[in-house]
Amino acid sequence: MPRYLAAILLFITTPCMADIRLPKILGSKMVLQRESKVKIWGWADPGEVVAVDCDWLEEPWSVEADADGNWQVSIKTGKLAAHMS
Repeated sequence: MPRYLAAILLFITTPCMADIRLPKILGSKMVLQRESKVKIWGWADPGEVVAVDCDWLEEPWSVEADADGNWQVSIKTGKLAAHMS
């Protein structure tokens, strides 16, 4: 069964530096289940805008951290790319 590899890059959309943190189980070049919904979450400064960019998305998903600094997005993963099969 082929694996679907995805690099996830998290970055902020504002020019200032923020303290965005991820759980230790999330990181770049992690393997995700294809054709499913994946929850990405973490912590930032309250009100901070966080963008989640995946190689199969046309544009990053943006989310604003709540009053406690928590944020999360549910992203639908893509199909297996033809060049990876």
